[in-house]
Amino acid sequence: MTAPNTNVEKQTRRHKGSLGGIALAIALAIIVIAGLFFWSTPEATTDATDTVETINPDAVETTTIDTEGAVADQ
Repeated sequence: MTAPNTNVEKQTRRHKGSLGGIALAIALAIIVIAGLFFWSTPEATTDATDTVETINPDAVETTTIDTEGAVADQ
């Protein structure tokens, strides 16, 4: 059975606080879910072993500059 006197405007006024609380809870839930989605998304990272370069000391060229400004190769 349905209620005999249903006045929607009167019920809306009586339940204004509850409806506002529900709307606030839904908005907060959407913000939290969106925050978790963006916070938990993995960032683009590179593996440290992929970027390691070794330098061979024998292959490195050295250049010395004397006090006159002339360049002398070694």
